Formats: sequence, structure tokens, C-alpha cells
Amino acid sequence: SLFSNIKNNISHLDLSKTKISDQALGTVKGYRNLTWLSLRNTGIGDRALESLVRMEFLTYLNLVGTKVSDNGLKSLSSIKSLEEIYLWNSKVSKKGVENLRNALPNTKIIY
Repeated sequence: SLFSNIKNNISHLDLSKTKISDQALGTVKGYRNLTWLSLRNTGIGDRALESLVRMEFLTYLNLVGTKVSDNGLKSLSSIKSLEEIYLWNSKVSKKGVENLRNALPNTKIIY
């Protein structure tokens, strides 16, 4: 919320190693021009990813070391702008990644 006055000017946001919560990530959905988001090593889970569904310019998403599971990947499968997704050390399964790759065939998914 500290950046609400300049949210349209923010394209990269690194929240790695912060105490960002699923609920707090909901404020990020207002950052319409966000292209790059790192949530590496946070407590983010599946519910948080629902906030990202309408981010039409998001190309990079780092979810390394999060609580995201296969259920969260279902939300990501609708974000066609994604070019890179990083998922190692998360709760996703090989099957979940396979389903995501089928939904986003042009996206580089590192698992």
C-alpha cells in the first residue's frame, strides 16, 4: 500500500524473503503494468495466485520456496502472458507442472 500512488509506474517487484501474505498480495493486482514478480522464499500459497489472474502484462513469476501447490497452478494456467515461471522447492508435483506446461506451451517452466 506504500506504493499505491505510483502503482501504474511499477513494472518489477521483488518481494522475496519478505513476510508478504496471501491476503496482502491482493493489493498487487492493482499494479496493472507489472511484468516481473518475485515471491521467492515467502509464505505465499495457492490463494495468493488468484490475485494475479488478471495481470495481462506479467511475463516473469518466481515462486521458488513457496507453499504453492498444484491447485495454485490452475490459476496460473490462465495467464497467457507468462514467459517464465520458477517453481522448485515449492509444493507442486510433476503432474501439476505437466498440466501447466500443457496450458502454457510457450512458457519456460523451471521445476
